[in-house]
Amino acid sequence: MTPALVRAFSRVQFHERHPLRIPGDRLPALLRLARPTGAPDRKALVVSSDSPDAVELVTRLYDDLGFDAVDNSPLGESWRSAAGTPMWRHHVDGQSREELVQDLRRADRILS
Repeated sequence: MTPALVRAFSRVQFHERHPLRIPGDRLPALLRLARPTGAPDRKALVVSSDSPDAVELVTRLYDDLGFDAVDNSPLGESWRSAAGTPMWRHHVDGQSREELVQDLRRADRILS
């Protein structure tokens, strides 16, 4: 595999949920939101790259960690998962695959 640039783990929180609702909220989102493959409440994370091999690698990593992957390639489209975009507001409780795809499509690029 040749070296590749990948944008992954966009807006994954590594601290506890605030406000705390249940004891499990003390876990970082990466642990708290993980679910087995096929779980109806499984969350998704975005990956963007110009390398299909890199996307495949990250997709397998996400699955191993308990998340679905949404391919938002090529890398030039990774702005759709940047701060201020619709998907960004779901950092606390995550999004399903369908919600994430919809929010990535709704992102507007502001050119200055």
